Amino acid sequence: LFDRDLDTQVCLSLAFVLGFGCAKPLAMGFVTSPSFFRWRLEYILGLMAGSALVEGFGTLLFRDSGAAIALCVFVSSFLSSFLFGAMVTYLEGRRATETLLAVSSGCLIYAGNASRGAAAAVLGTGLPPAAMPLLVAAVACPIACVLVVAVDAAPRPSPEDVAARSARGDMDGRAKRAFCRDWRAGVCGTLVPAYALIAAVRSFRDLYAGRIFAASAGLSDPKDVPPAAFFLADFPGAVLSVLALLVFGQLRSNKDAMWRMLLTVMVAIAVPVLGATVLFQQHVIGGSFWQLSLGSGIFVAFSIMGTPFYE
Repeated sequence: LFDRDLDTQVCLSLAFVLGFGCAKPLAMGFVTSPSFFRWRLEYILGLMAGSALVEGFGTLLFRDSGAAIALCVFVSSFLSSFLFGAMVTYLEGRRATETLLAVSSGCLIYAGNASRGAAAAVLGTGLPPAAMPLLVAAVACPIACVLVVAVDAAPRPSPEDVAARSARGDMDGRAKRAFCRDWRAGVCGTLVPAYALIAAVRSFRDLYAGRIFAASAGLSDPKDVPPAAFFLADFPGAVLSVLALLVFGQLRSNKDAMWRMLLTVMVAIAVPVLGATVLFQQHVIGGSFWQLSLGSGIFVAFSIMGTPFYE
């Protein structure tokens, strides 16, 4: 690509990012459509199962073809890109929305750690790498589907919720175009680029976590990073994200909440991310503390600039 050779990890990382990115415009329209709300549970279960099956079986069946595996990762990521927005529709429009989003954001952050740690632990047993995604999916996907069914059975927003937050529902194409036209300067000119930059930093650290963790610990091979490091690295970031969102949920003024969210994002990027990186480069702090600080800053900023800010 552009006269440069790409290794397998770079190709899979590109497939992952492009899959998620290409799906987002379609996902935004889909999860606000009347069809989605009519068949919400079925759509979500289908997306989850489809994503797991495509990547799990695709990696195993096409283990000798890097291009085919990259295509499977792209398709799986494309399907997965719909899921968070789809699940948020169960949470929005409630008086407890901020609390629910805080807990969900914390779980989502830690899910990345858990998946990397679980994968490292499975590979440590000697299982062939091509079989690992299918084995992990065979355990995780049924559990996730059961939990989604339980969420779908939960009570819908009460009359008190609707009175406090207004009724939430689908939007037709005309309403979507009007929203984008009326708010294009703020959404497209400021919020989307800011969120994209934070997401890019988060994605780079996630996709190259093995190499980054190994380098920060002075290890030559990412395989030498213990699974516990993946499990624990972003735990502080998940906890701090939940606490920050819970605090913002107590504010009654939307304007105050918005400004304080933006201020918190700037501080999170300036101090734990940039500040800790400078201290690490100057050998003031060690690699482990740098990674804990980096994860805290990135994920506090990422969790605030996502769904909670738009809500």
